[in-house]
Amino acid sequence: MYRHILIPTDGSELAEHGVRQGLALAKSLGAKVSVIFVVEPFPEMTGRFLETLARYVELRKEQATSVLASAANAAKQAGVPCETIQVEDGQPHQAIIAAAENKGCDLIVMSSHGRSGLSALLIGSVTNKVLTHAKTLWFVSENFGIPVEAIVHTTESTSCPRSIIIASSVASLHS
Repeated sequence: MYRHILIPTDGSELAEHGVRQGLALAKSLGAKVSVIFVVEPFPEMTGRFLETLARYVELRKEQATSVLASAANAAKQAGVPCETIQVEDGQPHQAIIAAAENKGCDLIVMSSHGRSGLSALLIGSVTNKVLTHAKTLWFVSENFGIPVEAIVHTTESTSCPRSIIIASSVASLHS
């Protein structure tokens, strides 16, 4: 079925839920994972904000290192082979798609904030951009406490080469 799962994270609580769900899915399938953290680029700045921006970028890099180490440790405890990827100065959706292709991942498991309406239009969504442009099969994790077995069952029955499996839909199948 799935042999290599890519799990993007930005260190947020929601993304960490996606990491946990992705690791559980990988364990149940006997798959390996690659966990990716992308530090977004910032435009060149001059003047009084330059030092603040430089410090922020350094803090994000430190956070990436810490989050990836935590994910690798969680994978090790779960018995799931794990590789971590830290991308600096990349657009998150592009880096995620490129990593999935370069690493030969056959599934991307990621979380979504579930924004809609004006919020989604103004803020955008890394998840939405990945869904729109990726050629890899993906699973969008929302925090519904879905058992991994339900996800595996649903993904096994998916015949579409590009499909979205949203946890709320999976929940309705098993309630």
